[in-house]
Amino acid sequence: MRSFLQPLLIVLFFFVGACNAPLLKQEMVQFDRAFIPVFYYSYVGDVESAQKALPLLQRQWQKVRMDFEQASTASDDWQESIRLIGAWIEEAHCALRDGEAERALFQLDHARYELMDLRWREGINDYYLDYAWELEATIDIAISTSSDPMLKLLDWKEFVAISEDVNSSWQALQAQTVDQQLYRIKGAKMLLLKERQQAMNTAILNFLRSVESADRLEFAATAKALEPAYLNYINLFGDFESIQTFYASIQ
Repeated sequence: MRSFLQPLLIVLFFFVGACNAPLLKQEMVQFDRAFIPVFYYSYVGDVESAQKALPLLQRQWQKVRMDFEQASTASDDWQESIRLIGAWIEEAHCALRDGEAERALFQLDHARYELMDLRWREGINDYYLDYAWELEATIDIAISTSSDPMLKLLDWKEFVAISEDVNSSWQALQAQTVDQQLYRIKGAKMLLLKERQQAMNTAILNFLRSVESADRLEFAATAKALEPAYLNYINLFGDFESIQTFYASIQ
């Protein structure tokens, strides 16, 4: 499993006061909704679709940059973070242009975690998707470990620790509430989200049972099964619908 990104007016949040927090949080979510399709298509190796999804993400990032430039009190740390994020997004663009989806995904990971770190540094701990990104990171470790050629030589305590991390991240995510208005998940889409949450829960329970069985082959199989369950879950937070319209408007 790989990893992914986020915000939009995030910079202003720390300079104009908490009164604007709801609006700024909404903009961060819009950035993530544009990010998730680029991540997904890069992950599955669909370069053409990732290229079409990228312009919407770039537009959202430009809004972040403009707001940052207007924040005259921005610290040097902020300036460096924004510079790095912009560079990584451009690197992802270059990678997709060259047909290298895996390299693009690597750059997107860098940008996403820099943005997560910005929120962490400023004490923003109620951003729903950050908990989803943390779950993805633990799943990534589980899959990487299970595909290691030296799997048979690993101490079983390592598998137990990995499973505990996955479960802890999942429990932390489940404890959060999805803002249906903010994420535009309502009606049939909310029902679909509940179905995919249940599928994710089932995949994690199967993974935990494989650790209890102490069967390395079963551990590898159930770890790999976490991947499609997670992708199906996180995709519901992406704005796949706007990609074609926006892409056509700039051609």
